[in-house]
Amino acid sequence: MSYIKKLSLAAAAVVALAIQTGNAITVTVSSNALTKGFMNVVDLGGNFQFGSSWGIPDLRANFSNGGSTVTLLPNNIGDPNPYWYIGGGALGNPGNKKMEANLYNDALSDTLLDQTLTFSGVVDSYTLTSDYVVKAFIKDFAADYSSFNVVDQVLNATTGTFTLNYNVGSAIGRHVQFGFQTYGPNAWGTDADTKGSAVISAIPEPSSAALMGLGVAGLLAFRMRRKV
Repeated sequence: MSYIKKLSLAAAAVVALAIQTGNAITVTVSSNALTKGFMNVVDLGGNFQFGSSWGIPDLRANFSNGGSTVTLLPNNIGDPNPYWYIGGGALGNPGNKKMEANLYNDALSDTLLDQTLTFSGVVDSYTLTSDYVVKAFIKDFAADYSSFNVVDQVLNATTGTFTLNYNVGSAIGRHVQFGFQTYGPNAWGTDADTKGSAVISAIPEPSSAALMGLGVAGLLAFRMRRKV
């Protein structure tokens, strides 16, 4: 039975969009893979307030180009309560919380044992103010989510293509996530739209013509070796 047939349904979204080479699995930006959202909220002093699952639109993560591009935006809470905004919700009033918006895929690492997971993409544009930080990440959580290992990269206007690699190892029952984290203050109404965005796209697959060219080049090289 092939490796893909052995994978559980929990990792089906990864498999559908992954390229496997030997013991390496490569994933990139896709709305079919990045299907989960989680928000952690801290106060302005960094004290944890709460964390919970959120819908992807509520994270302010928007997919386009058939799901191969995602735009990450500052979080916009519509509640005018002073808990959320200093002085209450009104244009110009600063956010009273820091929002950690996580857009990700969560697959049981049992399906990725002894595999190297590679997560890559391209930063098309980055105009967020310095109040915000965007990271690409791969996290490997303990079975009870009490601890994790992480590899990540801060993204910015000069990043271009990014690539993260993580060896999942052989520990059964852990949880592997990959995705993006947007961290910074919430912003009221249209104030949020003035603070910029991060636009990130999938790594393009080689075109059929390019693949054919590689095949022809390989055949010619083989023939040349035969002639020597």
